[in-house]
Amino acid sequence: MTGTTITTASGFILDLANPGRDAIWITDMAAGLGHVCRFAGQGKAFYSVAEHSCLGAEHLGRLGGTPLDQLQFLLHDAHEAYTGDLSTPLKHVLGEGIGRVQARLQVAILEALGVPPPDAETASLIRQADAVLAATEYAALFDHAPPWNGPGVPSPHIRLSFWPPTWAPLRWLAAYDRLRAAAQTGIGSPQALRHSGTQVLKP
Repeated sequence: MTGTTITTASGFILDLANPGRDAIWITDMAAGLGHVCRFAGQGKAFYSVAEHSCLGAEHLGRLGGTPLDQLQFLLHDAHEAYTGDLSTPLKHVLGEGIGRVQARLQVAILEALGVPPPDAETASLIRQADAVLAATEYAALFDHAPPWNGPGVPSPHIRLSFWPPTWAPLRWLAAYDRLRAAAQTGIGSPQALRHSGTQVLKP
């Protein structure tokens, strides 16, 4: 790993400055998202971006979202598999550069998977659902913290299970497979789509 490149769980080299489709595998995304904590890891339990993404997809389904809407929510933080879940305050400190890096990664990921980016209406639904998730997660993860002051109101229909990092990648992959089949969004990249349970954690 040198310069702007990282080594993925499958052993590929991904250039964060110029991400190529051939280095993007769904199993690497599952591993990264399943091992990365929300809220900079400061909550009272391990709570992964993978579980957040699955819960948000389910929430969008309860609101009447289509399988494609749900799939797009499941993938909306996929870039964090490679950058980590940077807290909003940290993004403010780092400036616009990190946003551009994450945006490039997100475009490359969706292209590799053959999943269309959300349209304006779906993007708005994803932001609203994400806000509800964040408020619900904050209430569940912090017992002695100031009241939530962000957008969104906690939902009684969302229950965190705190999947351990050994389960979270597999749960996320299962949700991906199910929603992708339901959405029928095409076959995507063979490299990105190839996976098995053992490939999630090792090549």
